[in-house]
Amino acid sequence: MSVNTKKSERRPLRFESIDDIRVELDRLETAHKAEGVRHTGNYSPGQNFNHLANWIEIYETREFGPTPPWFVRVIGKMMKNKIVTKGFPAGLSGPGNKPQPEPEASFEDGVARYRHKLDVLGTLDLAHENPMFGPCTHDFAMQVQLRHAEHHLGFLHPKG
Repeated sequence: MSVNTKKSERRPLRFESIDDIRVELDRLETAHKAEGVRHTGNYSPGQNFNHLANWIEIYETREFGPTPPWFVRVIGKMMKNKIVTKGFPAGLSGPGNKPQPEPEASFEDGVARYRHKLDVLGTLDLAHENPMFGPCTHDFAMQVQLRHAEHHLGFLHPKG
Protein backbone atom coordinates (compact mmCIF):
# COMPACT_ATOMS: atom_id res chain seq x y z
CA MET A 1 0.00 0.00 0.00
CA SER A 2 1.42 3.36 -1.03
CA VAL A 3 1.63 6.22 1.46
CA ASN A 4 0.91 9.82 0.47
CA THR A 5 4.28 11.23 1.52
CA LYS A 6 3.02 14.81 1.16
CA LYS A 7 0.92 14.13 4.28
CA SER A 8 3.25 11.74 6.10
CA GLU A 9 4.95 12.62 9.36
CA ARG A 10 8.55 13.63 8.71
CA ARG A 11 11.28 14.72 11.11
CA PRO A 12 12.91 18.05 10.23
CA LEU A 13 16.62 17.41 9.65
CA ARG A 14 19.39 19.71 8.46
CA PHE A 15 22.78 18.36 7.42
CA GLU A 16 25.76 20.62 6.75
CA SER A 17 28.23 17.82 6.04
CA ILE A 18 28.65 14.09 5.45
CA ASP A 19 29.65 13.84 9.11
CA ASP A 20 26.21 15.16 10.11
CA ILE A 21 24.66 12.28 8.15
CA ARG A 22 26.94 9.81 9.92
CA VAL A 23 25.82 11.17 13.31
CA GLU A 24 22.19 10.65 12.29
CA LEU A 25 22.96 7.12 11.10
CA ASP A 26 24.57 6.41 14.50
CA ARG A 27 21.39 7.68 16.20
CA LEU A 28 19.17 5.51 13.98
CA GLU A 29 21.37 2.42 14.49
CA THR A 30 21.28 2.89 18.27
CA ALA A 31 17.49 3.21 18.17
CA HIS A 32 17.19 0.19 15.86
CA LYS A 33 19.14 -1.97 18.32
CA ALA A 34 17.12 -0.69 21.31
CA GLU A 35 13.46 0.08 20.60
CA GLY A 36 13.43 0.04 16.83
CA VAL A 37 12.85 2.54 14.03
CA ARG A 38 9.49 3.15 12.39
CA HIS A 39 9.06 4.61 8.92
CA THR A 40 6.30 6.92 7.71
CA GLY A 41 7.14 6.91 4.00
CA ASN A 42 6.95 4.26 1.30
CA TYR A 43 10.42 2.82 1.91
CA SER A 44 11.54 0.66 4.83
CA PRO A 45 14.67 1.89 6.63
CA GLY A 46 16.86 -0.48 4.60
CA GLN A 47 15.26 0.66 1.36
CA ASN A 48 15.83 4.32 2.32
CA PHE A 49 19.52 3.64 2.95
CA ASN A 50 19.90 1.75 -0.32
CA HIS A 51 18.09 4.48 -2.25
CA LEU A 52 20.48 7.08 -0.86
CA ALA A 53 23.45 4.82 -1.65
CA ASN A 54 22.14 4.40 -5.21
CA TRP A 55 22.11 8.19 -5.64
CA ILE A 56 25.75 8.40 -4.62
CA GLU A 57 26.55 5.57 -7.01
CA ILE A 58 25.07 7.60 -9.87
CA TYR A 59 27.61 10.35 -9.14
CA GLU A 60 30.35 7.73 -8.81
CA THR A 61 29.62 6.11 -12.19
CA ARG A 62 28.42 9.32 -13.93
CA GLU A 63 25.42 7.41 -15.29
CA PHE A 64 22.83 10.16 -14.86
CA GLY A 65 20.34 8.61 -17.24
CA PRO A 66 18.53 10.05 -20.23
CA THR A 67 17.91 13.74 -20.68
CA PRO A 68 14.37 14.51 -19.51
CA PRO A 69 11.89 16.41 -21.72
CA TRP A 70 12.53 20.15 -22.15
CA PHE A 71 9.74 21.20 -19.76
CA VAL A 72 11.19 19.04 -16.96
CA ARG A 73 14.60 20.66 -17.51
CA VAL A 74 13.03 24.13 -17.32
CA ILE A 75 11.25 23.25 -14.07
CA GLY A 76 14.43 21.61 -12.73
CA LYS A 77 16.50 24.73 -13.36
CA MET A 78 13.82 26.85 -11.67
CA MET A 79 13.78 24.53 -8.60
CA LYS A 80 17.57 24.14 -8.43
CA ASN A 81 18.25 26.79 -5.78
CA LYS A 82 15.07 26.06 -3.82
CA ILE A 83 16.08 22.41 -3.39
CA VAL A 84 19.48 23.25 -1.92
CA THR A 85 18.12 25.96 0.40
CA LYS A 86 14.78 24.47 1.48
CA GLY A 87 15.17 20.78 0.68
CA PHE A 88 13.21 18.27 -1.35
CA PRO A 89 9.44 18.63 -1.12
CA ALA A 90 7.61 15.55 0.14
CA GLY A 91 5.92 13.55 -2.61
CA LEU A 92 8.37 14.66 -5.30
CA SER A 93 9.23 11.96 -7.80
CA GLY A 94 12.19 12.36 -10.13
CA PRO A 95 11.89 11.90 -13.89
CA GLY A 96 13.13 8.92 -15.86
CA ASN A 97 16.05 7.01 -14.45
CA LYS A 98 15.50 7.49 -10.73
CA PRO A 99 17.28 4.95 -8.53
CA GLN A 100 15.10 2.21 -7.13
CA PRO A 101 15.74 0.71 -3.70
CA GLU A 102 16.38 -2.94 -3.14
CA PRO A 103 13.02 -4.74 -2.78
CA GLU A 104 13.77 -6.31 0.62
CA ALA A 105 16.75 -4.56 2.21
CA SER A 106 17.49 -5.16 5.88
CA PHE A 107 18.30 -2.23 8.12
CA GLU A 108 21.82 -3.58 8.72
CA ASP A 109 22.66 -4.23 5.06
CA GLY A 110 21.19 -0.92 3.90
CA VAL A 111 22.95 1.22 6.50
CA ALA A 112 26.28 -0.56 5.90
CA ARG A 113 26.02 0.04 2.16
CA TYR A 114 25.05 3.70 2.67
CA ARG A 115 27.97 4.25 5.09
CA HIS A 116 30.33 2.79 2.49
CA LYS A 117 28.93 5.05 -0.24
CA LEU A 118 29.26 8.08 2.08
CA ASP A 119 32.97 7.25 2.34
CA VAL A 120 33.13 7.15 -1.46
CA LEU A 121 31.16 10.42 -1.72
CA GLY A 122 33.86 12.20 0.27
CA THR A 123 36.44 11.31 -2.40
CA LEU A 124 34.47 12.29 -5.53
CA ASP A 125 34.61 15.42 -7.63
CA LEU A 126 30.87 16.00 -7.94
CA ALA A 127 30.96 18.76 -10.59
CA HIS A 128 28.97 17.57 -13.58
CA GLU A 129 26.40 18.36 -16.24
CA ASN A 130 23.11 17.26 -14.70
CA PRO A 131 20.35 16.19 -17.13
CA MET A 132 17.73 18.05 -15.07
CA PHE A 133 19.57 20.95 -13.41
CA GLY A 134 22.19 21.72 -16.08
CA PRO A 135 25.78 22.56 -15.02
CA CYS A 136 26.41 21.74 -11.35
CA THR A 137 29.38 22.65 -9.21
CA HIS A 138 30.86 20.26 -6.66
CA ASP A 139 29.35 22.31 -3.81
CA PHE A 140 25.89 22.35 -5.37
CA ALA A 141 25.95 18.58 -5.98
CA MET A 142 27.04 17.98 -2.37
CA GLN A 143 24.17 20.15 -1.15
CA VAL A 144 21.77 18.05 -3.25
CA GLN A 145 23.14 14.91 -1.59
CA LEU A 146 22.69 16.44 1.88
CA ARG A 147 19.13 17.65 1.15
CA HIS A 148 18.25 14.25 -0.33
CA ALA A 149 19.49 12.53 2.84
CA GLU A 150 17.45 14.93 5.01
CA HIS A 151 14.38 14.13 2.95
CA HIS A 152 14.60 10.35 3.21
CA LEU A 153 16.03 10.02 6.71
CA GLY A 154 13.29 12.37 7.92
CA PHE A 155 10.78 9.57 7.28
CA LEU A 156 12.63 7.35 9.79
CA HIS A 157 11.66 7.78 13.44
CA PRO A 158 13.52 6.27 16.40
CA LYS A 159 11.03 4.53 18.70
CA GLY A 160 10.96 5.13 22.42
